[in-house]
Amino acid sequence: MHKVSVVIPTLNRADLVAQTIDRIENQTVVRDLYEVVVVDNSSTDHTQQVLAQKSAAYPNLRVHCQTKRGAAATQMSEFIKRMAKLSCLSTTIFLPSRR
Repeated sequence: MHKVSVVIPTLNRADLVAQTIDRIENQTVVRDLYEVVVVDNSSTDHTQQVLAQKSAAYPNLRVHCQTKRGAAATQMSEFIKRMAKLSCLSTTIFLPSRR
């Protein structure tokens, strides 16, 4: 069981979400301790293709498609499910530096 969930809502930001995922996954915390959950708000760009590639590369990455439009619905859908654990609700502009 993961101790931390990083929830990233996104809409039509394929390149930025790809960079964000890579930065999170390449930091120094062991991947067994956290999961990354991307909630896509029905993007119409190439976000789904990017997320499929990243899911194949990172076993702790989960992808969910939110069909109800709007940032609030997208952010809260996965955040509420993970309230029992420590969660970090991020936007796709969250770019942690690599140490």
